[in-house]
Amino acid sequence: MPIAAFSEHPHEEEVLLRGPFVQLVQVQTVWLENGSSMDVMDGVMLDTSRDHPSTMELDESEGQRARELFLCLIATTRMKALASEFGLHP
Repeated sequence: MPIAAFSEHPHEEEVLLRGPFVQLVQVQTVWLENGSSMDVMDGVMLDTSRDHPSTMELDESEGQRARELFLCLIATTRMKALASEFGLHP
């Protein structure tokens, strides 16, 4: 979601990630040509939709367990991809 209209630094064109789970991966300070700096954050948004077709017919307890399983599977897959991208080997 763009927040430039609310930001103290609208020229940065900052956005906020929407979603139930956001994992911060790293923060880097980037130096600009004018001598100022800004922090750049890399993050991963994990999304487990409550309306996923495979959970529609489950009762609330089973649906919650299914969403937790989806979250673990998504997180594991994305963390492996990030580890590989940053030269780490799980």
